[in-house]
Amino acid sequence: MTDTEQKLDDIRNRLDRPDLSDAELVACLDESVERLGLTASAEDLLARPAEDADLRLAVACLALPQPRHPMAMPEHDLVPEKSGRTAVAFWKKRPALLPLLLRKR
Repeated sequence: MTDTEQKLDDIRNRLDRPDLSDAELVACLDESVERLGLTASAEDLLARPAEDADLRLAVACLALPQPRHPMAMPEHDLVPEKSGRTAVAFWKKRPALLPLLLRKR
């Protein structure tokens, strides 16, 4: 594995985007370099040491494409069972308040 491939793998791991190919990552890096107005190309930046300020800036400003696979969202129960029971218990304890709330104005 060459030094450039190793750096691209490090960037991919840092961004947690294993779906990006080397060509896509280099294209995104080129776009970032262009938008930042840096004089070096993406290949020049990848040839520099990992601690280079311009390389770190370009990686921090990457605009990445959407993931190929949709991200799985965790399921949430927005209305837990207990809330319904609590509401019923509340109105059973205070039946005098219910007609006040249901009255039309």
